[in-house]
Amino acid sequence: MPFLRSLHLEGLDGITSIGPSFYSGSAMHGDSSNQRPLKLCPALEHLILKNMSSLSEWTKAVVHDRKMVVFPVLETMEIDNCPQLDIVPNHFPRLKKLDFMRIGHGSTVLAYMCNRVSTLISLLIENVNELTELPDVLFENNSNLADLVQLHIYDSNNATQSQHLVGLRSLEKLVVGSCTSLKSISIPKGHQYLNALRELRICWCKSNSTSSPSSATCPPPPLEVLQVWQCRNLISFPSDLT
Repeated sequence: MPFLRSLHLEGLDGITSIGPSFYSGSAMHGDSSNQRPLKLCPALEHLILKNMSSLSEWTKAVVHDRKMVVFPVLETMEIDNCPQLDIVPNHFPRLKKLDFMRIGHGSTVLAYMCNRVSTLISLLIENVNELTELPDVLFENNSNLADLVQLHIYDSNNATQSQHLVGLRSLEKLVVGSCTSLKSISIPKGHQYLNALRELRICWCKSNSTSSPSSATCPPPPLEVLQVWQCRNLISFPSDLT
């Protein structure tokens, strides 16, 4: 299927593994020599894995006799309600939008999947078990993730009391909802952090008491939309948001 542009797999409860056969029919052979990399899934732009209750592993492609490029144009991916999934590939050189929802081993899987991603502009995280905080690799170890434009975090009930947001100089929209253990959101010192933020929504974070940019010397973000509701313990906003 070398010309496949969109793949949607849903409700396939009998599938436990996505392995070598997933890639074997997707190669684009430019020539018979080993000089050019072998492209696997060369046209695939959109991928959805959803409601696959038995899927536990999605292994990476392996080619022994030549170089390869996997998912060279994949831009959007949704993984939703695959509760057993704990092995995934991590080569997504063009990925722009990732929706990551209802994953049983979510914290480990998310960190590994994203440790080589440098092109994300939209990230949605929802109801991810074992997620205590956003993996550092998303921000600190990959400077290109400063181009992230939208970040949504929902139903992460195991989130730690404080979430530090670093390196998101292009972030325009931040939505945090139903993170019942989250008590504060802090922004590090420095003009490069969240200075593009235009829309901030915080809802159903019952433990949240503060939202705190850490330096009054930083310019305030150019907020156009601010919505806060059902945060019953909220007692203060940072002065430079008011």
